Amino acid sequence: MASIVIPYLRRKASGFYWEPSKKLRALGFFPETLGPDETKAIARARVLNDQVAAALTAPDTGPREGSMKWLVHQYERSTNYQKLKPVTREGYDAYLREILAMFGDVQVSAFTRRAIKAYQRGLEEKRGRANAAGLMRVLSVLFSFAVDEGVIEHHPALRLRLAAPAERDQVWTRDQIRSFCAKALDRGRPSMALSVLLSVWLGQRQGDVLIMPWSAYDSATGTISIRQKKTGRPVAIPVKAELAAMLATAPRLSPTILVNEETGRPYKLDNFKHLFRKLAEATGLPPD
Repeated sequence: MASIVIPYLRRKASGFYWEPSKKLRALGFFPETLGPDETKAIARARVLNDQVAAALTAPDTGPREGSMKWLVHQYERSTNYQKLKPVTREGYDAYLREILAMFGDVQVSAFTRRAIKAYQRGLEEKRGRANAAGLMRVLSVLFSFAVDEGVIEHHPALRLRLAAPAERDQVWTRDQIRSFCAKALDRGRPSMALSVLLSVWLGQRQGDVLIMPWSAYDSATGTISIRQKKTGRPVAIPVKAELAAMLATAPRLSPTILVNEETGRPYKLDNFKHLFRKLAEATGLPPD
């Protein structure tokens, strides 16, 4: 592998991945898991790179105007999308990829209320109401954008009666916190243990913890500064001893405090959630 350089092919502890650039993603190429077999991964990566080469040399006509692919392209260039927080945008991107895979070439004007409801019911049967609700909300955002831009006159996905987010009043016990952190350290994932301690002592949401910068931490005063959601004013929160000890040993490889041990870069939200759930299951924590 060391002597072979394949564009966009990445090797990680969990296997091989094809990771196109942001420019290629805009053209409709998305990351692909290639598995642990090096020979098969190289062969597949070469096929994908041939497709990239063909796309780059073909006349750039762009997506067909009025199609869902065209609408997504317009939306991603809008201030509506650009002003989203990075973590929120990453979540949207995952749903947008699914929408494109399913409806990319369909004209936006062709969608009917009946078709949208049928798609919703199918998703709910396959994923459950709560899980399907996220994708349907992003689909509704796209149609709202289309109405606002004059692409269509009527919104076919209004008031879909989506499942409300589940009540999140579950509270971890101190034993559960200690067990999770111990399991994370045992698995070589101190960043996951650190993420829990940051959440425990700062009371911040998962997305906010993932993007928390080192600049917020003042080791001299032993405080972390966060901004109040309502007023936007900074609040300095004292750092408890167990959190301070873990911050002292955390590597400073990125502007953000939390860094994926495999990549040396900030976590992507989907990847973090997947790893977090695996550790939670290994620890014996309840699925909710």
